Amino acid sequence: MVRCLAGCALFVAVCALAACQTSPPNVLLITVDSLRADALSATGQRASTPSIDALAAAGVLFTQAVCDSPWTGASTASLLTGRSVRHHTLHVPTDRLSRDIPTLAEQFNAAGYQTAAVVSSFDLDHIFGLARGFSDYDDHFTDTQEPTGRPIFHLESIFYGRPPHDRRFRSNKLLNDSMKPGSYTTDAAIGWLRRQRAGKFFLWVHYFGGHERWTPGHMLPPQIAEYPRSIENTDAEIGRLLRWIVDVGLYRSTVIVLHGSQGQSLLDRGTFGHGSDLSEAAIRVPLIISGPKTGQPDRRVDSLVSLLDIAPTLFELAGIRPKAPLDGQSLLRSRDPKVGAGVYLETWMPATILGAAAEAGQGTAFGFVHRGWREEGWMYVRRDPVPFVDVEESAASVGVAEAQEELYDLTADPAEANNLAQREPARLTQMRDRVLRRVKGEE
Repeated sequence: MVRCLAGCALFVAVCALAACQTSPPNVLLITVDSLRADALSATGQRASTPSIDALAAAGVLFTQAVCDSPWTGASTASLLTGRSVRHHTLHVPTDRLSRDIPTLAEQFNAAGYQTAAVVSSFDLDHIFGLARGFSDYDDHFTDTQEPTGRPIFHLESIFYGRPPHDRRFRSNKLLNDSMKPGSYTTDAAIGWLRRQRAGKFFLWVHYFGGHERWTPGHMLPPQIAEYPRSIENTDAEIGRLLRWIVDVGLYRSTVIVLHGSQGQSLLDRGTFGHGSDLSEAAIRVPLIISGPKTGQPDRRVDSLVSLLDIAPTLFELAGIRPKAPLDGQSLLRSRDPKVGAGVYLETWMPATILGAAAEAGQGTAFGFVHRGWREEGWMYVRRDPVPFVDVEESAASVGVAEAQEELYDLTADPAEANNLAQREPARLTQMRDRVLRRVKGEE
């Protein structure tokens, strides 16, 4: 009850402070790791989330938002560049972002904004190229993602540029200081806001959220049972950050965007976690936009949108002309049918040696890249065999394997239990062509 009242009080406060602005607004971008579309009490009631619900009530809630890659690094690279996963180079945890693609932070910085980020997962460490353009980038981690009961050591982050070395370092890092608890994240974000000079700011705050923290033995029931509590704890920390912004009078000049970096499978279709699966549980996330110039509050949009649409939206709100082409379109404008017809999806995680082993079992000779197309009511996924991307000498036997295809009617079959690939040949061909044209660079 106390938390509900706190959320209601926040809603009243932000609505009272909302006002139209003529100058470019501040930007507060909040990302929550592994936040499912049905996690919020306003959408699926998997957890009690009064603070996030209040933000949605004060702004616009997009109920059918999807990320284009179901793991933190790749999805965030798409977010921070406005470019599809097929265009940037951060595909697996042994990659880093291409320097050829300008980031949001670089462009907001060039426009006179003070830029900062507070991130809570090693997947977003500065070594992967995601810190470009941020004057301050807090990737100081204090806790382990894979608790072992042993003392936690500080490991200085290193990017070797050789997949086997980077894979070994990542495995060791996850056992040591590789995440930041939510309370530390909020403290760091508020601390930066206290110190920031007069002028506009672009602040990105990333919470560890519902990301799994493997326990010894990798027992699934405790992980699944812990998910709602993790989201509720994150909601409380987001509420603390938003209340501070309201209390110091920043809300009236700040656009706030909140979304899940990707979803989280909780044994949906028999899988747990995220990264390899292009299912609805893994790619669909909540998206909320609130603040000046974003339209009337307490609106729900149920049409399909993409996290790639965030970059053009923020550029439009700030009056910044993008320095490079973007793959989304502003959420403030009517949808272009050609652009908004669907979303291209991709993950290379099953093409890593660990991802392939998790998907196909130990001893597999090659991996798969999963590509898909999500449009209103339908999901298409294909699995193409490829050599391992993080092994210097991978198997040469991929040529004997064939692509595997899946097609789901999400309206009739939201659990994606019935593969219609053989029963809907015309639709299968149409959606397959959408994917293959993008792979070939024809669209």
